[in-house]
Amino acid sequence: MNAAVRAVVRVGIYTGAKVFFVCEGYQGLVDGGEHIKEATWDSVSMMLQLGGTVIGSARCQDFRTREGRLRAARNLVKRGITNLCVIGGDGSLTGADTFRAEWGGLLAELLKTGGITAEEAQHSSHLNIVGMVGSIDNDFCGTDMTIGTDSALHRIIEIVDAITTTAQSHQRTFVLEVMGRHCGYLALITALACSADWVFIPESPPEDDWEEHLCRRLAETRDGGSRLNIIIVAEGAIDKHGKPITSDDIKDVSGDEGTKGTGGQLPLTPPPLPAFWGQSQSSPVSPQLVVKRLGYDTRVTILGHVQRGGTPSAFDRILASRMGVEAVMALLEGTPETPACVVSLSGNQAVRLPLMECVQVSHPRTPQSHCRDRPYPNPLLCSQTKDVTTAMNEGRFEDALKLRGRSFQNNWNVYKLLAHIRPPATKSGYTVAVMNVGAPAAGMNAAVRATVRIGLIHGHRMLAVHDGFEGLAFGMVRSYREWGWDGEILLGMGWRRLAGIPWAAGQGWEDLNWAPRGDSPHQPHHVGSFGHPGQAYPGGFPLPRTLPKKYFEEISANISKFGIHALIIIGGFEVSGVWTGCGQDEVHRAFTGGLELVEGRAHFEELCIPLCIVPATVSNNVPGSDFSIGADTALNTITTTCDLIKQSAAGTKRRVFIIETMGGFCGYLATMAGLAAGADAAYIFEEPFSSRDLQANVDHLTEKMKTTVKRGLVLRNERCNENYTTDFIYNLYSEEGKGVFDCRKNVLGHMQQVGIPWEWHEGLGIPLGMGSGFGGFSLLISDSPGTGRQPHPFRPEFRYQDGCQGCGLDHWEDQGVLPAWRFPNIPVSLPGRIFANTADSACLLGMRKRSLMFQPIAELRQQTDFEHRIPKEQWWLRLRPILKILAKYNIELDTSETAHLEHLTRKVLVPEATL
Repeated sequence: MNAAVRAVVRVGIYTGAKVFFVCEGYQGLVDGGEHIKEATWDSVSMMLQLGGTVIGSARCQDFRTREGRLRAARNLVKRGITNLCVIGGDGSLTGADTFRAEWGGLLAELLKTGGITAEEAQHSSHLNIVGMVGSIDNDFCGTDMTIGTDSALHRIIEIVDAITTTAQSHQRTFVLEVMGRHCGYLALITALACSADWVFIPESPPEDDWEEHLCRRLAETRDGGSRLNIIIVAEGAIDKHGKPITSDDIKDVSGDEGTKGTGGQLPLTPPPLPAFWGQSQSSPVSPQLVVKRLGYDTRVTILGHVQRGGTPSAFDRILASRMGVEAVMALLEGTPETPACVVSLSGNQAVRLPLMECVQVSHPRTPQSHCRDRPYPNPLLCSQTKDVTTAMNEGRFEDALKLRGRSFQNNWNVYKLLAHIRPPATKSGYTVAVMNVGAPAAGMNAAVRATVRIGLIHGHRMLAVHDGFEGLAFGMVRSYREWGWDGEILLGMGWRRLAGIPWAAGQGWEDLNWAPRGDSPHQPHHVGSFGHPGQAYPGGFPLPRTLPKKYFEEISANISKFGIHALIIIGGFEVSGVWTGCGQDEVHRAFTGGLELVEGRAHFEELCIPLCIVPATVSNNVPGSDFSIGADTALNTITTTCDLIKQSAAGTKRRVFIIETMGGFCGYLATMAGLAAGADAAYIFEEPFSSRDLQANVDHLTEKMKTTVKRGLVLRNERCNENYTTDFIYNLYSEEGKGVFDCRKNVLGHMQQVGIPWEWHEGLGIPLGMGSGFGGFSLLISDSPGTGRQPHPFRPEFRYQDGCQGCGLDHWEDQGVLPAWRFPNIPVSLPGRIFANTADSACLLGMRKRSLMFQPIAELRQQTDFEHRIPKEQWWLRLRPILKILAKYNIELDTSETAHLEHLTRKVLVPEATL
């Protein structure tokens, strides 16, 4: 919230407006006086890293009455305030819209009673209102993420990681209760991120015999070698009959009655039950019977308000800053005819939506209508935020789940797929190989886990390729079944064994920051024990340093030898030659490797197999995707470091720090970290700069030292300029700033590549989410023409030799229609092999604006600057003006991103199948 307040204040002042703080929420608006005070530029300094809100917030019963709103209107009119920016949940925003609707009547009443003068009434004849959604529940219709949700998830994941170690040590079962009221988003994403054994959410209550299934699941996990169980419970969880499911109820089912712990928090009061639900419903399985059956040492931890505090994540700071800028623009552009709007996020796009379309009570719509960019698998009536609660109160849980939106449904389906569905007895007969290449990136393991599990669930034989392309050339290929996993990929907390190693040897791969590496680039690895997440691991998926071109013959031979029908590559761009910067050390990556494999098809028909690349790099420089796995964790690492450095600078006074970040030629990390940390400047390759610009920055910092904020922070991308190096800029600032400020430099280095992967990356690109979405590519070889299914209009049809099964590719794309493809019927010399040699059979899975989609990597050539290894167009560059404005540089505001008012309902293409 503080980042939003800071953005609104500074952009408002920048545009020439007076900006006022309203302290203590609507209560301060009603009380007036000292609760409404003018803000200054410096009054919002050093607040980005603070949780909560520095201007306070409070529930206000007075504002619910007309008398209270009358007093609030008078306080605004007396100060000449005609624009109101509200940051809050649906209740706060509904109150704001009511206030605006009554504004004319309130002024008339105040004028009649002498509360205001006619001149004041004329000046304040219209009130513009814009809202920003601030809620950790993420329960607001029309936005993909609300301010505060990502930070709350950070707190939860930190706690889960801490609890996991003690649970492993003592072989315990932990029941964790998270917030969310009647929305299960926090519980669901937490369960995905930590591979929980079970999750209870109010939108999808368990069946009547849930106790039986839960105990069976916990027992299977322990029998598989696990030393712990994790159960996640949303605070509003209920069963099919509306009976609350509390953490203690679950504990009684799964554990010893005498082992109870609440983490210092008291359980929340269960919500009242709807009248139509009977209170006499009972579970078919006796809890005491289950206790005798399992007898696990069980602890209950209710996280409570710890989820609302702490340092905001980089994503929340950037989101709030973008929303704050857009809110001011919406207010300045508002007219008496413009409806009150709420600034929202759709994909990575800022949008404005009519406020009451997002919060109003449900009303009928045409069957073709649905929430914007949240299509349902089947056409339904469009409903808004309050409709979800209505559906749940009426027992229509399937509707409630659908009304949460496509993203929520996909997360729920992916969780069930990864956690509860087992590999079938009947196998498909197809083999898919998975490899990691390139530099480490947090979240690679989640992508591997999701991909392999989905492949196994569909009956495919899944292979792990050690050491990337070198490993494939030297035959370092292993089957998961050969590793002793009995057909299951055991990379997370659900299936907790790795190549026969008991779970006690280490945490699951989802807890690790990058793909485990090997010791030798040419020798097969023996599976060893895990160590600290920062160490190198024997076995696993090492990250190689070679492109495939020099090994085409060996790779082709091994594709034939191991019967590989499709190849999945998880990695980033490539680096040609030796790079002495800290970002990469002559590491070669997935994108160029995939292009070389496509080029090699002309000479080696064994390479004519379906191929998919998943972008995973901290640099976020892969063409075809707005986000890459690992970039969000790197961004949080940089932001946290900058917070500590700013604290040091504030303590010493008159000090400027020069920070060098990774990214190669891509300035994503420097720009976004600068926006999240409140940097004074960020130098990047995409925006050339000269010595005059450097001098202007020095002059800017010199002026800043005359204010109350006597510290500076400057970020530099490692490859932004070959002449203006970090040392050069440091020396320049030190010399030019003599007598005014001193200077220090920090090269963050490879610490940016490590860390615990966070749960959700930039709203739609979390490591687990992208990995899970990518797992859909394993469906590439899951359909057979002999099943009678008609060809998908958006899927390619592959040609095979007689006796070989068919396949299809589902495109997860909802923004446009892709053309139908037909592959030529070319004879295949390899019995039982798939032959796919068109550009469409080699794809990259990427997030583009509001869609997750497959794109032929050959087509991405035209979008790529190969010399500097960056896309030719990068969406985040339009955020650069925001960084400069918030740092008090005089630039044109209209060069930043802009959003226009859209309506919540809009017809979009609904894909035939999604995960």
